[in-house]
Amino acid sequence: MPLPSSEFLSPPQTTTILTMQLRKGDLRQYGLDVPAPLTSELVRVDFVVGDDGLARAMRLVR
Repeated sequence: MPLPSSEFLSPPQTTTILTMQLRKGDLRQYGLDVPAPLTSELVRVDFVVGDDGLARAMRLVR
């Protein structure tokens, strides 16, 4: 899903997929609603990062 912060960025020439583990509570900053009891659980997230180093999109990995 596209990140709100990337809405006005120019299209990148190249992209890289960066996989990270985040606490589910950290996903709130990307607009996802996470119930309080689950905030400390970890989840794998792929970020699409442009050649300028800015994240464009993310996806949750199962």
